[in-house]
Amino acid sequence: MRAIKIIILVAAAFLAATIGLSDIHAAEAKREKVKIGVASELAKDLWAPVVKRAADDGIDIELITFGDYTIPNAALDAGELDLNAFQHHTYLNNEIKSHGYKIFAIADTFFTPMSIYSKKIKSIKDLKRGDKIAVPNDVVNLGRALTVLSGAGVIELDPSSPK
Repeated sequence: MRAIKIIILVAAAFLAATIGLSDIHAAEAKREKVKIGVASELAKDLWAPVVKRAADDGIDIELITFGDYTIPNAALDAGELDLNAFQHHTYLNNEIKSHGYKIFAIADTFFTPMSIYSKKIKSIKDLKRGDKIAVPNDVVNLGRALTVLSGAGVIELDPSSPK
């Protein structure tokens, strides 16, 4: 009789453990997974509170970092991402027009202000005629870069040229 009670207790414990495990697997299966493309490691830091809050709400966010601004929209359009967050509306609209992407803005995000960086030159005043400056390789951000350089007194823009 004692052996039967032990078998029943072991079977009950096994059944309870199995049901508990299936509940855990069911909870994991219900979690949403979202891939979001961002354009820098800095963006990952800024997204950290969002990733944590989403995880608390059952959404696992995977941030995919791209080092080239021309790739995230292509990846989103191809279905490799669920969302991306790195651009302003003018850039997005130009990308859609240029590449025929079937993507659209659903919300606003931050974007990093355009600045001038150098490892060698400490002040913009130290630039000399003939020094080379790298600028973005897309029309929209090229315009932003030229405006920044103009504002810093490095170049002059023709005031009659289109913005």
